Amino acid sequence: MTGIGIDFGTTNSTVVSYDKKNNRMDFFLERGHDNNPVPVPSVVWYHDNIVTVGKEAKNKYNTFSGRAGHCLIRSVKSQLGTNNRLSVFALKCLGAAFI
Repeated sequence: MTGIGIDFGTTNSTVVSYDKKNNRMDFFLERGHDNNPVPVPSVVWYHDNIVTVGKEAKNKYNTFSGRAGHCLIRSVKSQLGTNNRLSVFALKCLGAAFI
């Protein structure tokens, strides 16, 4: 049996899978400037039904910032469980819907 755990942080997030049969954990991380593994920035960029997360999302936002239809959500953790509305692909979703 394989399980997945997510540490959804305000600044960075980490995902790990655990394979009980082989007693193995695999971490899903990005590569930092020195090519060492680092947590994924808690950033989501989306445009035209394309969703990108982490460092690549930050790069896309810096490239396309201000252009119509390009959206970035950061610090999503602070919105979870709230009645604040987030716009995702033109849909207004309550923060509570992401729990």
